[in-house]
Amino acid sequence: MDRKAHYSVLFCPSMRSGIRSGRLTGPIGPAGHMRRQIGRFDREFQPVPPRAPRPGVTCSDAAGWSERRRVVSMRAHAAKEPPGPWFHPCTLAPQPENSVIRLDGLMRTEPAAALPTTYELVIGERVVNYCLYGPEDGIPVVSHSGSPGTRWKRPNVVSAIERSGVRMLVHDRPGYGGSTRRAGRRVADAADDVRRLADALGWERFAVHGHSGGGPYALACAALLPDRVTRCAVGAGTAPSHADGVDFFGRLDPSRGKTFRLALEGEQKLRPFMTEAAASIMAKIAAGGPEMLPEPGEPAPPEPARAIDDPAAMARLRATFADSLDGWVDDQFAAIHPWGFDVAGIATPVGIWHGSHDTRMPRAHSDWLTANIPTAERFDYEGWHVPGDDVFGEILTWLRD
Repeated sequence: MDRKAHYSVLFCPSMRSGIRSGRLTGPIGPAGHMRRQIGRFDREFQPVPPRAPRPGVTCSDAAGWSERRRVVSMRAHAAKEPPGPWFHPCTLAPQPENSVIRLDGLMRTEPAAALPTTYELVIGERVVNYCLYGPEDGIPVVSHSGSPGTRWKRPNVVSAIERSGVRMLVHDRPGYGGSTRRAGRRVADAADDVRRLADALGWERFAVHGHSGGGPYALACAALLPDRVTRCAVGAGTAPSHADGVDFFGRLDPSRGKTFRLALEGEQKLRPFMTEAAASIMAKIAAGGPEMLPEPGEPAPPEPARAIDDPAAMARLRATFADSLDGWVDDQFAAIHPWGFDVAGIATPVGIWHGSHDTRMPRAHSDWLTANIPTAERFDYEGWHVPGDDVFGEILTWLRD
């Protein structure tokens, strides 16, 4: 059935040719190139002036805006219903790995850092940034990063994804990276964003993954998108704040429990504490620490690589701890309030992973999730909060199969 979608065409200022208002039907673009991405829908095109770059939407403070290619992208105005399959800018021209493809055709780059291409999805007045990893024909998986986290994954994680044969989408939740903040968001709200992201890629069925603070968001997809989610993997996931038998505010690292207590008092109390915590982490990095600081009790590698010597590592750290704390702050509020769904209603197969030496997430959280999700299967592994590459590969294999 044909549907009507309204688009605005945005283009580089260097483009001299515009697109006149009017209705176009059928395939467009050379050799029907874009038809494969959009489909045979009626479209109304409206020329709009190029917009100025939004501050804080890309790689680093040192990066600059430039017109690197004549890229045209399309912004769908999602009003009453999603507009259907989306056009991806990369279909017109291949982009450098360390680029952010914006809706106005501009790209901001960090030449010294090899970062994956970022795509923008517009949902109403919001933008959601995401990256894609793994073979294009791999099994679709949507991954929810921990709290805090970034869409840019470390090289060892990317390698594990590529070996697993999955096609993984990793997005910045609202407030992280270039994704627009959505103050007051609930855990359940993540499911609608994931649905729209999957629609953009033409994924009818897909698996979901979430680690630590990302676990509840993966469970939201399993609960609220039962006809689309095939499997759900949760690593060291957080239980709801009301979970019986779980000391939600009790953590081996007192600072982690304190963030949730401060969230009960409001952002004016929470943000200064988290700002200080982020500054402390970045100070350790500046002093020569590794990108992944060891958790309490975890033995450090003999000669860990210094993050400050790796531009890509520093870009990931800045995106996580320096550029904005909005997403991290909002994750705390979402965690302490009702999630917006009942895990007891999940019918999708769910795998729960927990490390034997995890000092960041108490085992009681995974125990509660395992006991209260009817389809849950438990996997305990020898290791710490963040699983090693071998365990991560096993998780991806479980999702794929």
